[in-house]
Amino acid sequence: MSISTTALSVASEVGWLIYLAGERLWPALPEAVLTMVVNLVLTVSLLRAGAEWAIGAAAAGAWGIVLIGGRVVGGPPAIAVLLSVTYAVQLVPAVWTAWRVWCPTGVSASAWAGRFIQSALWSGYGLMRDDPPLVTLGAIGSVASAVVLTRFVVTRARLTAAGAVTATS
Repeated sequence: MSISTTALSVASEVGWLIYLAGERLWPALPEAVLTMVVNLVLTVSLLRAGAEWAIGAAAAGAWGIVLIGGRVVGGPPAIAVLLSVTYAVQLVPAVWTAWRVWCPTGVSASAWAGRFIQSALWSGYGLMRDDPPLVTLGAIGSVASAVVLTRFVVTRARLTAAGAVTATS
């Protein structure tokens, strides 16, 4: 966990708050507020532990400027598209890593299942509201989660077999 990650997450959640409020998607606001608060607490904790604040502040500030620019130039849909693409960028390294190694370890099936459920709910909500950016956000998370969970299930037998071979050798 880095100060840049938590600060960028705070900026992204502020972007989601701007989008959701601008589109009057009031039922979705609590999730964005709670996520922002959690990331603020993490950011403060990292700062208290001695993390260098300048990098996180610069990254979050730059990302905030991009989001505001997107909102000014393209309106609410533009900020939502930027945030959806950002979600994909955040997930790609984990998905890539899970598929590159022989048998990924450290994969939390429950965390990815939770992400899958959350993403499916966002997609469903986006479909009900006829909101393509929310459907896109949900689709990105659902596909990424399904891919990682599939890899987890497929490679568990390898891990078990490797452990069994080691135990009997």
